[in-house]
Amino acid sequence: MRSRDQMTRNYIIYAPSYTENSGGIIFQHNLVHELNRLGERALLWPMEPLYKMGLRERLRRRFVPTQMRTHPDLDTPVARRTDLTAESVVVYSEIVPGNPLGARSVVRWLLYKPGLIHPYRFGRDEMFFRVGEICDIPEITDGAPDLYLWKVNRTYRDENRPDRRSVCYIVRKGSDKPRIPQTEDPAAICVDGMSHAETNEVFNRCHTFYSYDEAMMYSQYAAVTGCTSVVIPGLYSSRGMGQKPRTCQIWRGLWA
Repeated sequence: MRSRDQMTRNYIIYAPSYTENSGGIIFQHNLVHELNRLGERALLWPMEPLYKMGLRERLRRRFVPTQMRTHPDLDTPVARRTDLTAESVVVYSEIVPGNPLGARSVVRWLLYKPGLIHPYRFGRDEMFFRVGEICDIPEITDGAPDLYLWKVNRTYRDENRPDRRSVCYIVRKGSDKPRIPQTEDPAAICVDGMSHAETNEVFNRCHTFYSYDEAMMYSQYAAVTGCTSVVIPGLYSSRGMGQKPRTCQIWRGLWA
């Protein structure tokens, strides 16, 4: 039997609207879905912009409810203000500074390495989880346990094309890295901004995919399609990732 605290407690995940092009946001929305499947009460709370808003935008957001996009196949209800109570457990990602909802119980889910792109500001007595070792700062978290929700994206498949002649690449969070000659070739295809269907088509036309972003599912997606997937190092060298480009391999049976 559930205790009274368990019956009144809910989980509020502070996240942006759903988009298929952000692994971190997909993880956050799926966390709400999975918690609800387990019988908990989990909700989304629309995340405020990280930039400083002007007076007009602050007033608009105060009086006009933010429309939050969700995935139709996920159980991800959007919280109302009355859903935030003293018993709520609020889950923030590493890019959210402080505790904007003023929650008593805060969980920090490290979806990317804190400070690498965005500055971070954590509070006292927060509970930490990470999606992988490269996202952790053990001197702050004392070694966060793993929490990840891998999903199969069936858009990607190996079409066994015999005439793979091109290379492709993605930049994303690796925009400050020096470019390698292979991606500077005029024939190289940049998949930044493409839909998953468009990216799958490009992967099946190419023999090699280069990622300047070291923490992306696209490296695995490329491997699924039979495209050699290479990660350009640099951001995570201090975590033992090395300085040489590394090839991403995947057990194909997981994606059948």
